[in-house]
Amino acid sequence: MTKDQLIDKAKTFGIDTEGLTVEQLKAAIKKVKAEKIAELTVAVTEAKTAFENLPEDASDEDKIAVQGNINLAEQALADFTGVPTETKEEENEAEFDFNGSTYGFKKTAPARFNFLGVNRSQEEWIQDKDAMELLISGNSSFVKLLKK
Repeated sequence: MTKDQLIDKAKTFGIDTEGLTVEQLKAAIKKVKAEKIAELTVAVTEAKTAFENLPEDASDEDKIAVQGNINLAEQALADFTGVPTETKEEENEAEFDFNGSTYGFKKTAPARFNFLGVNRSQEEWIQDKDAMELLISGNSSFVKLLKK
């Protein structure tokens, strides 16, 4: 990477680049990246802890909201690190019916994901009718309506 490219990258992280050498720029970028990854990792851990600490009688809406926070934190970490979440190759491989409509997982939905404290594949989630009802009624970003 050229010095100009490093300066541009450093500026995106809010680093003051005035008078820094190439090595100093690389070190500053590396430090900020490590801090951001640590921050995002803490956010994931806190979201998971919040889910684990939900009272047993927590409403489905509360569980869905906290699970949404976990998914957002995990996605932010994946986006920042550049490590894509595992996604399905083909859209709508698995379809399911609910209240007379057909639903499928979006192409961007991870092949495996956490929901209500459980990590399963899309195929495994489809077998759990109660969970699918919650995913649909909770407007999960992983599910889309295919046919009414």
